[in-house]
Amino acid sequence: MKFLLSLKRFNHSVGVSETALRLAERYGHQDPMLEIAALLHDCGRMVPDLEIVEFAQRRHIPISPDIAMAGERLYHSEVGVYVAKTHFLIEHPTVTEAIRYHTTGKPGLSDSSKIIYIADVIEPSRSFKEVNGIREQADKGLCVGLKAACQRKLQFVLQSGDFIHPLSIAFWNSLCS
Repeated sequence: MKFLLSLKRFNHSVGVSETALRLAERYGHQDPMLEIAALLHDCGRMVPDLEIVEFAQRRHIPISPDIAMAGERLYHSEVGVYVAKTHFLIEHPTVTEAIRYHTTGKPGLSDSSKIIYIADVIEPSRSFKEVNGIREQADKGLCVGLKAACQRKLQFVLQSGDFIHPLSIAFWNSLCS
């Protein structure tokens, strides 16, 4: 990973991994693939945004119409699954689910994927205004932390005026029920 990603993105991935392991311990969750999934969650970022659509097309990586609507910012999740399988020879469902849904979420995520979703938002290099509050919520429990992280992601997308992936909306609604 260190040779595939920028130093900033690599450090982010390490931060997500360390945060995910801390959260898993706090929540009493054990999954031997959690650390690998966290480290690889952004491996699709090895392809620059300006090249990612062509990269996916050349390799026949299936991209849903909703990801295409969202633009390059979500392509890295599907490209990441491809990279995990082809470059790292990892097809374990814990890893592929975490990579595929760490940006959008979806109803019915595994606990490992939920932990990585939260860790991606609150890892140590994150410095947006609300991050400390989300960290506090995450320390209270998986469901509380997940809802706080999802709310922040949705607010960010709404403020940017971008397309909200339908899975993100469904994920939020599943957290409210």
